[in-house]
Amino acid sequence: MKPVFSVLLSMLILLTGCQNLPDNTSQDGATTQASSTVLSDNYYLSNLVGQTDQQTVKTDLESALSHSNVNQFFQAVNDYNQTIQQTSLLAEFSQTSLPQYDLVKIDELWQAAKGDFIGTNCRINTFTLLKDQLQIPDSEGDESLLFLDLEAIETGQLMTEEERKRFVYLFGRIETEATKDVAVHAAKMKEHLSTITFSSAAKMLSVVYHDDLDGHGLFIGHVGVMLESSSGVLFVEKLSFQEPYQAIYFSTKDQVYDYLLKKYALDYGQETAPAFIMENDQFVQSAQ
Repeated sequence: MKPVFSVLLSMLILLTGCQNLPDNTSQDGATTQASSTVLSDNYYLSNLVGQTDQQTVKTDLESALSHSNVNQFFQAVNDYNQTIQQTSLLAEFSQTSLPQYDLVKIDELWQAAKGDFIGTNCRINTFTLLKDQLQIPDSEGDESLLFLDLEAIETGQLMTEEERKRFVYLFGRIETEATKDVAVHAAKMKEHLSTITFSSAAKMLSVVYHDDLDGHGLFIGHVGVMLESSSGVLFVEKLSFQEPYQAIYFSTKDQVYDYLLKKYALDYGQETAPAFIMENDQFVQSAQ
């Protein structure tokens, strides 16, 4: 595979699948997570397997979000965890390095049970949790990079037509300028996201990428839900279509930002601007 094409293909996978570029990729496509340096010292991580862990996270989420949305989210969590037979998952909250997920086995179990349904990713799950708290304009969005999301939504019958339209507007690609200046791109993303009313308690935390695949655009390549609670700063995410759910309690919001940038803002010599983080509609940090 030619190097340029390889980079473009990796970038497309990164953008569309909520998936970080792998540190190690085997010939059969299995990936390993980054080392424990991705996480700070003060955190607790769970894959939401046990009832105790689920209740802890559910209580915190329901302090800010719709009960029905949280229930819908945990239905998806349980379906995923049961389908993959809890492969590689942490049994309870642990202060450990990031789990080494056996993606080959996970994928085999999922495909055997679900067939053409590829599952859900970070954007679908974040929308599930936040949708009742978001006021989104009745306008069209650019769905060009959402083809995997929309395939999953259609195959799994995950959303109504109205919800699908709101989803595309929220996460659709945004046109930007041909520059590596993060401030320019952050202003463009703020302009878009400022048309949406967000929850003030449960925040949408987005990792935004600049791409030049077809003109210059901005796209939310990874996203999750963050809220502050008595247990710490909770960040909930679905790593990718294939990879598991994670709930992580940090001590501070800065630790969440640091985790996301170390995990997702990877530099491989690209000619585009570095990734940056938006908290709802506000720029908070970049990889520079």
